[in-house]
Amino acid sequence: MIPALLGMENAMGEMRARPLRILQVVDKLTPDSGVAGVVLRYHDATDKKRIVFDFLVHEEPDLWIRRRLEKDGSKIFVAPPLRLAALVPYLRFLRRFYAEHPEYAIVHGHLPNAAPFYLGMARAAGVPVRIVHCHNTRSGDTAPKRIRNSLLFKLIPLCANVRCACSEAAARFLFGTRGGRIKHPYHLVRNALPLGPYRFRPEVRERARGELGLGTDCLVVGHIGRMCPQKNQAFLLKIFAAFYAKHKNAVLMLIGDGELHETLRRQARELVPEGAVLWLGVRNDVPALLQAMDVFVLPSLYEGLPLAALEAQASGLPCLLSANITEEARIVPGLAQYISLQETPAEWAALIQPRHERTANTGRFFAAAGYDISTEAAKLATLYEKLHEEHCRQRPAEEP
Repeated sequence: MIPALLGMENAMGEMRARPLRILQVVDKLTPDSGVAGVVLRYHDATDKKRIVFDFLVHEEPDLWIRRRLEKDGSKIFVAPPLRLAALVPYLRFLRRFYAEHPEYAIVHGHLPNAAPFYLGMARAAGVPVRIVHCHNTRSGDTAPKRIRNSLLFKLIPLCANVRCACSEAAARFLFGTRGGRIKHPYHLVRNALPLGPYRFRPEVRERARGELGLGTDCLVVGHIGRMCPQKNQAFLLKIFAAFYAKHKNAVLMLIGDGELHETLRRQARELVPEGAVLWLGVRNDVPALLQAMDVFVLPSLYEGLPLAALEAQASGLPCLLSANITEEARIVPGLAQYISLQETPAEWAALIQPRHERTANTGRFFAAAGYDISTEAAKLATLYEKLHEEHCRQRPAEEP
């Protein structure tokens, strides 16, 4: 009898010792996805003995990212393409998926417009904790998408029971306001960074510029973003053309790719000499490339809280940001300047003012503002554990 009781006690101890597996629902796991970048940073900084991220994605993940995640013990599941025209097969997949994976007591969704589907099916399957996480302040680039998504957003209260947002602006957008206050309680999960790689180092700057063939007198205007309407690179090219007209030693460094790539290339050829724009595509050495820049420009039409603007400030870069971007993106005093998109490209260009001295010690500002990933990842892990304790007392942390 006593050995049996001891065995049961040991088994319960082992069950408690297992990490809690969280299903993260994202569109894709590719280097050009800003949302995936945020989730992967939290994955990297999370104690795997406490929390393990598994992923439900909607296209085949980048091979390098897949291998890295699987090495860390994560599982990756690929859902059918998420299209309203193919909604029935998608829902069938979700029904089967949740039936085959009852171990997931927490589903953390990063696609609010699709939440009624993947969180709705999670609710039907009895998943106790269903998180919707807002990363943006607008529902789409076109009127039809905005109308469709606005209707889908109205269904979120029926399927999600926990709310998260990357900024107050994003929370106001998705969760609404009443009397000037956000209607529903939510958890602020900041787009935090590992600060070490972004700290300015002259030797890193010199090496990065050398590899790109940039002389010491070259003024590098930098930008990071998926080439899509939201990021407004067509306007950025006009800004740079106005700047280049007065600074022939200037170069525009574009990091990213997307559906507008070829259109933007054609526009650039009409505005400036071909060698004045560096098309670097999707890169995995962004911290070093930021060190090679002299100023960062982000004229986005809308953002939740742009990770690229945070990365640039962490690197000590002066930043020129669209006034459509939340003031919450201003982390380091004196580095971020805002200007309206109603101003002309020439007026934007006049504010591009590279500095001779780079701010090196930005980490303290990020830590004080809550953007140190090591601290924020620990907070998120604690939140998951608290939610599990509150909602899932009778469920195991992982499949037996």
